[in-house]
Amino acid sequence: MEDKGARHALRIAAVSAFLKKRGFYVVLGLCALCVGIAALAAIKPRPKEEADLPPEVKSAAVSEDETLDEAAAPPLIEQVQAEETSAPVLAAEEKPEQAKPEAPKQQSKAAAPVKGKIIWGFAVKELLYSKTLEQWTTHEGVDLAAKLGEEVHVIKAGTVKSVYTDDGLGVTVKVEHGSGLVSVYANLQEEPKVKEGQRLEAGAVVGKVGESAVSECSLEPHLHFAIYKDDEPVNPAKYVLISS
Repeated sequence: MEDKGARHALRIAAVSAFLKKRGFYVVLGLCALCVGIAALAAIKPRPKEEADLPPEVKSAAVSEDETLDEAAAPPLIEQVQAEETSAPVLAAEEKPEQAKPEAPKQQSKAAAPVKGKIIWGFAVKELLYSKTLEQWTTHEGVDLAAKLGEEVHVIKAGTVKSVYTDDGLGVTVKVEHGSGLVSVYANLQEEPKVKEGQRLEAGAVVGKVGESAVSECSLEPHLHFAIYKDDEPVNPAKYVLISS
């Protein structure tokens, strides 16, 4: 009995001596073991049956889990909306109005020298048949139907350049308007009311419709009207409102 008690006492003394020397490491190992057991317990093992489920069943299960999670936390959309509502709204920076480019100004046309329709048109790049001359010819103006004795008005302000009788177009008045523009009024009655060098305002009377144009005598009473730009004939309709 004494031997057994002595051996037991020796074992206790040996354990005490071991714990004094290695006790810290033993405690540290026990702590690590406890942490590992806790981590394993936290990991939820995936049942074998779940791996064998079809994709649609899995997604349904996931949806249920997500539904539960969403019920626990406020929806993300509501959070974003709440943040947007609470955030101060900044006024959009006003852009200075840009000046719109002005549309090109259209040249206003003058009133016709007489109120009549064209009975013989403008033609310099093609030929027109003349009943009077019985041949094809060019025509550097337009013939406007009018009554005999009807007053003829200058289309715009200018200075009388010349008053003369042309061999073909009869009594003629030319008026200069500046910038190379000249208007011509022919087939007038004798002795027009204007003189060379006279200054005329727009609409002033230059003469009256006559029958002095022998090269156009087969036509009804009319005014032969022409416009020249830099000594070149141009279509009067470009500058004047004329009834076609």
